[in-house]
Amino acid sequence: MAVERDLISAGTILDRLVPPELVERLAEGAVRRVRDRLNRGLVFLPPLLREGAVRLAADVARREVEDYLAEAIHRLKGDFSDRLDVAGMVEEKVRSFSLDDLERLILDLTARELRHIEVLGGVLGVAIGLIQVLLSILIGF
Repeated sequence: MAVERDLISAGTILDRLVPPELVERLAEGAVRRVRDRLNRGLVFLPPLLREGAVRLAADVARREVEDYLAEAIHRLKGDFSDRLDVAGMVEEKVRSFSLDDLERLILDLTARELRHIEVLGGVLGVAIGLIQVLLSILIGF
């Protein structure tokens, strides 16, 4: 539908809800927990060996968590897109407006956009007028 294609889609909403920084923070939190648990649980190992094992496990945990989250988010996007009918929600909301409310909404939106067009038209008009004045002075009319 035009709303989902041109305005907003379920995937766009999910991208905003789950930004890449969130995945990185979740992975970092998981790695921190793995490190803490292993450091507490492997106290019987010599420090050098423990540090190597913890580092290795943390690296594996980071890769696995990031991969898992990427897959989970991809699946979630598909499920979310199937379940969230953005176009239907927008249509339902628009239909619930009274004719006066809808007219006021459209007029408010167009007034804002037309203001920008009016300002741009004024700036262009002044610029073209100045160019015409300069040309007529240079040409001698």
